[in-house]
Amino acid sequence: MMTKSKRLLPAAEVAENREKAMAKVFGQCQQQLFEVQKSLQELLGYREEYSKRFEMDSKLGMNANRLQDFRMFLHKLNQGIEQQLRVIQAATRERDKRKQEWLLTRTRKEAIGKVVERFAQEELRKENQKEQKDIDEIARNLARFKDQF
Repeated sequence: MMTKSKRLLPAAEVAENREKAMAKVFGQCQQQLFEVQKSLQELLGYREEYSKRFEMDSKLGMNANRLQDFRMFLHKLNQGIEQQLRVIQAATRERDKRKQEWLLTRTRKEAIGKVVERFAQEELRKENQKEQKDIDEIARNLARFKDQF
């Protein structure tokens, strides 16, 4: 007869696999968020660098076309930064959602593991009781056997 703990092992394995899969997805979302944040930092660096160059060039004097090109480029760069901020917000929401899913699957895995462990401990306790009972029975039989002779 298969014990309760052994019957639950497949469910524990499924829960373990699900938890690992969700941890992987969460990790990927975390990495994606890191990458888009890094892209934002690069854009901010470009804007800072370009703004400094614009200031220096404007002090030296520049024609109207060049001034308009600088302003258009900075405007597009600012739009790109705003877009990147929206991407970061979406990536953060996705990461947070996946984290919650992973935590839920981890909690389920741990709960099943505790049930399996509790059943295994109970089975071991019962087995030990049976062994002790058998040993006591053998000892009684030996004592009776010695008393007969």
